[in-house]
Amino acid sequence: MCFPHRLCLLLVVLQATCVRQASSFASSAVPHPTAADFRFDAWCDANSIYRVGVQTVTTPLSLGGRGLFATRDLPKGSVVASIPANLVIVQEGDEEWQISLTNQVMGLKDDTSNEWIQSWKGCGALDIETLLNNPDNQDTMKKFVGSIAGQGAITHNGAKKELTERLENYSKRLGSLSAEEDTSKWYSLVLSRSAYLGKEWGFKAGAVPFFDMLNHCHDARSANTELVTFGSCLDKTKESSNEADSSGLQRKDMLLVLTKDVNEGQELLTQYEKAVTSEEGQLKLWIQYGIPPP
Repeated sequence: MCFPHRLCLLLVVLQATCVRQASSFASSAVPHPTAADFRFDAWCDANSIYRVGVQTVTTPLSLGGRGLFATRDLPKGSVVASIPANLVIVQEGDEEWQISLTNQVMGLKDDTSNEWIQSWKGCGALDIETLLNNPDNQDTMKKFVGSIAGQGAITHNGAKKELTERLENYSKRLGSLSAEEDTSKWYSLVLSRSAYLGKEWGFKAGAVPFFDMLNHCHDARSANTELVTFGSCLDKTKESSNEADSSGLQRKDMLLVLTKDVNEGQELLTQYEKAVTSEEGQLKLWIQYGIPPP
């Protein structure tokens, strides 16, 4: 549960004193951020992504090699970041979200001032990109199926069926995607970084800056964050419109909220897929996110 009156206070504090700058970073429990992390911080600052008590850090200690870490002890219910709605890349019109988001992101990929999208370039392309580039290559398909079949709950037939369906969907969408050499890579990255945005956004899919720095954990007990809209918080607590106005937030603005107490130095985590023990869930995690079964 998040509380709008608390958001108001947090926003004031964030805007006044708590937007962390490179020169002021200090936490003995968190590895020192890299130059790339500080560049991302600067982009967040410039785009009014307010953060408190959390830091993006590239480190082997992160489950994904780069993640969000608490720079101090934070209680359950804390709002650790607010992301303006205008920064969210959201599905447009009736176009399939995979097509809409991929085309929008590819339209930004050459903008060197957009440190968020630039950070995607440093991500290794998912294994499925090889298949997307060679959809008719049966040897590639057999090799990929063979590499994941038998892992966790994944069966040979299940892996082949899932991959075949994904390749067929990609082939159908290809004509509506940007015709560039690296389209398959950006398509794969979009699939791995998107989320459904909830009621305020018409339950559309979108990519949310800062939130996409969170890594997945297989164990639901380790997940300690949730992404919500400010509007949903207002509705849950039945706060007045005056409360919304005084916060400086819009209903579609995104908030990153802690669902558990978090200690200094602890990584903030989420679950990309909750059905981590099912074959369907494990296939989604491996193919879409490059995460093997637990």
